[in-house]
Amino acid sequence: PLRVYLRLIILGQAMWAVLYGWTPEIFETSVRGTACGTASALSRIGGMVAPVLGGALLMISRSFPIYTSVVVFVIATICTALLRVDESARSGDGIVLAH
Repeated sequence: PLRVYLRLIILGQAMWAVLYGWTPEIFETSVRGTACGTASALSRIGGMVAPVLGGALLMISRSFPIYTSVVVFVIATICTALLRVDESARSGDGIVLAH
C-alpha cells in the first residue's frame, strides 16, 4: 500500500506541474490567466466529483472504476495529442494555439 500511495503522490505532483507549467506556455498573454484559472477550477471540480463517482462505480463492479479511468485517460491523451501549436505565430510572449 505504501508504494501505491507514493506513486499517487508522484502522479498528483506531475499533474500540478503540467497545469501550472504547460498551460501558461500554450496560451497567449491575453487569455493566459483565464486559461489557467479554468484548468485549475476543472481540476478542483474533478477532485470533488471523483470520490463520489468512484464509489458509485464500485457498487457496479470492483474493476469498473479502473476501466472507466483508463477510458478517460485515453480520451484526454488523444485530445492533448490533437492540440496544434502554431510555431510560426510564436512571438516573444509564448506559443499561440492554432485555431
